[in-house]
Amino acid sequence: MNLRALSKPLALYTGLLATLTVGAVYLLTDSGIPVLFIGLGGMTLVVLSVGSSGPVDGGSFENAGGLDAQGGWTQTSIDVPVSIPLLFYGSGVMLWSFVVLVTVYDLLG
Repeated sequence: MNLRALSKPLALYTGLLATLTVGAVYLLTDSGIPVLFIGLGGMTLVVLSVGSSGPVDGGSFENAGGLDAQGGWTQTSIDVPVSIPLLFYGSGVMLWSFVVLVTVYDLLG
């Protein structure tokens, strides 16, 4: 896995977009309840990204066209690029929701 290639999506989705989302929700509502629900939505995105399926094997497909020697589909890879933004954005939303809720609780408590 190339960690350098993951640094740009990590900074964009976790650092910038998740911060803007949680910050905008808190500033517009000035309440912790919507931030809590946004955090739960972030957890849902993380679960969806981790639970995405990988390559599909040929199963009982009888035609050999499009199958490799092991019976799996050709032109598939283990990397699922759609799950990377979901994972980073969801974890960022959870992280920043937690930070906002702890900060607001410490200021008010």
